Amino acid sequence: MEKDVKEMKLAVIMFVLIVFLSCTTYMPRKNEITKIEIATSGCYGTCQSTAISIDNNLNYKYYGGRYASLKGYYLGKVTKGFWDTLNMKLEHIKYKQMDTTYNVNIDLPETELIIHYNGLVKHIQSDFFRKPDSIWNVLNWLKNSYQKIKLHETKKKIQFQTKAQNNH
Repeated sequence: MEKDVKEMKLAVIMFVLIVFLSCTTYMPRKNEITKIEIATSGCYGTCQSTAISIDNNLNYKYYGGRYASLKGYYLGKVTKGFWDTLNMKLEHIKYKQMDTTYNVNIDLPETELIIHYNGLVKHIQSDFFRKPDSIWNVLNWLKNSYQKIKLHETKKKIQFQTKAQNNH
């Protein structure tokens, strides 16, 4: 009986150790996306003009123009977790299958999204107000991400591939 209890204790300890070790092992996510840029244009009202660029080296670049709550050029870093989440959100809305141009209304802010992945580039332009909530929610999360990133202002002008931030 005593031998059975010792074997049972040993089995439980081994099980707990295996579970603990498997939980602490980090398997890096293999993201296809290497860089994204998103920009918003102004409108005939007070729509903010912004541009954001994030790459797989975790560099975050931000520009806030007319009517933006944060004006100027800023740099920062995102976490690996943020980058992985961004990739998962874009995969979830099936960015590869999205059209490249949707209705662009003359007095709604235009949203421009450029995604670099596997040596390819997906360039999407739209007002996105008429798109499914899942797409709108991801883009809105991304457009407002500057509020969650520790940024520092730079006097050096940042060049973006997007052009929407220059409209209106």
